[in-house]
Order: sequence, then structure tokens, then C-alpha cells
Amino acid sequence: MNKQADVQAECIGTLSLYPELFQHSVLNAEYFTKGYAEIYQAMKECYRKSKALLTADLMRYKGFNIDLYMSCTETGFSKDINRFRRVQQVVIDRYKERCIKQLSDDLRANTITLSEYDSEYRKIIDLHTEETSRVTTDDLIDACKDDKKNIFFHRFRHLGGLMKLKENDFVIVAGVTGGGKSGLALNLLE
Repeated sequence: MNKQADVQAECIGTLSLYPELFQHSVLNAEYFTKGYAEIYQAMKECYRKSKALLTADLMRYKGFNIDLYMSCTETGFSKDINRFRRVQQVVIDRYKERCIKQLSDDLRANTITLSEYDSEYRKIIDLHTEETSRVTTDDLIDACKDDKKNIFFHRFRHLGGLMKLKENDFVIVAGVTGGGKSGLALNLLE
């Protein structure tokens, strides 16, 4: 196994042993090379559906290579979030290297223009691994569909009645600097 495959195997192996790390993952299947990409996609979809990874469920996905998956899970990996973030960064950096090499080859072969190269290069360079406590579209839709208990404001009963907020509702408070946004939010919490 080469070094690129080793880091991909470590990432998949770690996620197979500690699927809760998907909550911190910023990876996409495209960041992996063939074989690993199909495994990662299957794992991600399986975890999204059931919050667990069962080999029987993973094997149902098209292109899932059970032998490669099992070889990734053979070595014990750390649940340490910082280690996982470093591994993610290496996977993304190697993906960037592959993309830039392909872009350079395309430019040399005159299949893309210099401006297309520049545009695509900037997109690739901008890929990063920021913390993923971000809200996804699926999270917002799920939060809207769930029946949750109503929230009542003791100090602002009329406002509470107008807003009809439920537990875990997503609310945006906007205004100019010094407009009292934080003060309002703190008063609502009391």
C-alpha cells in the first residue's frame, strides 16, 4: 500500500470503528481515490440513515469492496478527534495535489484555458477542514419536521405567542451593530 492509500485506509478504518466521528467529518467521497471513494460514500450514507455502520448494510451499496473495507479495519485507530482532523487534512491535501496535477496536465494539453485553470485552481485551494458543527440542509429539514415542545417566554408572553417557537427552532436575530441583539437574546433566555 502506498502512503496515499495508507491515510485513506486509516480514515476509513477510524470511521468504521468510531462512526460518531462522522459528526466532525468535512470529507466528501470525491476526496478519496477509486475503491476508497465508494466505501466512504456507502459509510456516510449508512451513518446518515441509521447513525450506525453495519457491514451487512454497507455491502448493499454499489461498488462497495468488502475486502478493501476489511483491510482498512484491521488496524486499531485512535478515537482522538485531533488525530482524525489531521488525517482528514492529509486526505484533502492529497486530493488537492491530484486535482492540481490533473489541471496542469489539462492546461499543457490545451484542453482548458489559462483563465479556466486559474478559476478551478482557486476552488481547489479554498478547500479546507473547518470544524463541522455546521448545520446542513438535512438538519434544518429534520428540525422543522419534528414535533417538539413549545417554548414560552416568561418575560415576553405576547412575543412568545406571536412567534410560536418550538424546541430547537432555528431563529436569526439581525440588526445593526449596537442594536441590542445580544441583549434581546439574553433577556429571552431568563
